[in-house]
Amino acid sequence: MDCIINEIYSVIARRSSQRGYSFKNTVSKMNKVIASIEIIKAYMRVEFLHDDIVKMMIRHNGLLNYHDCLICLTMNEKGLSRIVTLDKDFLDVTSINVIG
Repeated sequence: MDCIINEIYSVIARRSSQRGYSFKNTVSKMNKVIASIEIIKAYMRVEFLHDDIVKMMIRHNGLLNYHDCLICLTMNEKGLSRIVTLDKDFLDVTSINVIG
């Protein structure tokens, strides 16, 4: 999803700085991978999903952030049930099977 890709870029930028490796080289490799996959455009759905996103945040007592709820709802719309993540917040979503 486009919203996951932006998180990946942000984490890579932070880790590159922390660990002293080339952000440019890592992004170059990542861009090759991204060019070879289908990207689901979740951000385009925000206008239609906003109310459901907020409702889901409320159901999870704010433990799932807006972005994570967008991911979950988009996955549900697309019939996807598995996510590779280190984000433990997804473990509380019964419709999502966390791999990671």
